[in-house]
Amino acid sequence: MSVSFETIKRLPLYLRILKSKKEENIANISSTAIANELKLNSIQVRKDLASISKEDGKPGIGFEVNKLIEDINEFLDLNKTQN
Repeated sequence: MSVSFETIKRLPLYLRILKSKKEENIANISSTAIANELKLNSIQVRKDLASISKEDGKPGIGFEVNKLIEDINEFLDLNKTQN
């Protein structure tokens, strides 16, 4: 899987938004909603998420927040504990 450095730089921003949505008990989010919060292009956000996510967003529903958090954490290797 080839992911650009620019995409990798944006992933922590997406993760921050997703975690705040999870705290608000929001189950799904669209790439457009993420893009609007970050003042980015929704097509770019959709491409970024598609490049690292195991599941596609569903039209009219969006991406599952918990699943995206897991996918980003796994991609960025944030699930490992370190001493």
